[in-house]
Amino acid sequence: SALAKFAALCPPLRQSVKVLLQRVMQDNDDEVRDRAVFYTNALDSSEEDIKTFIVDVAESTANRRAALNRDKDDELAVAGAAEEAGGEGGGAAAGSSATEQVVRQHKQIEK
Repeated sequence: SALAKFAALCPPLRQSVKVLLQRVMQDNDDEVRDRAVFYTNALDSSEEDIKTFIVDVAESTANRRAALNRDKDDELAVAGAAEEAGGEGGGAAAGSSATEQVVRQHKQIEK
């Protein structure tokens, strides 16, 4: 995927990347070979198709990963706040102090 993105964004490298992808087609792993075939064919397409199938997909994937990480961080903060509120009775678990620190740091960042 990274090689294909380089080739998509830097046309002078395209032929060299295609040679590398053709060598990767000899790999033992089916998934690796399938990706190599896909990206080789995509790089033989029009500039519009290259942008759609390689550049746009890579950007979309990066955006989805960032959003998932933000959601995960938010869930951890909410869970930590719930633990903090419920653990004030003195029976807090051993890991709660670290959780409390993370929640406090998150609250400071939000301010």
